Amino acid sequence: MGMLLKSTAGFEVAPGIAQALGMRGFIANLVPVTIGNIIGGSVMAGLIYWFVYLRHLLKIRNPADEDAE
Repeated sequence: MGMLLKSTAGFEVAPGIAQALGMRGFIANLVPVTIGNIIGGSVMAGLIYWFVYLRHLLKIRNPADEDAE
């Protein structure tokens, strides 16, 4: 949206911001954001699956509890 607004006639952007609103600024922002999303998403998905499916494996089973059933 910033790149579109920069090219629109009648819209003035400060010189320092105008440089960041190009393809170089877009790529410089896209790369770390994508890496962060991949790492963060995999960690969060892994934690959710661990919590839902594998958390019960950490419980210490008491033989007395099994006899009561």
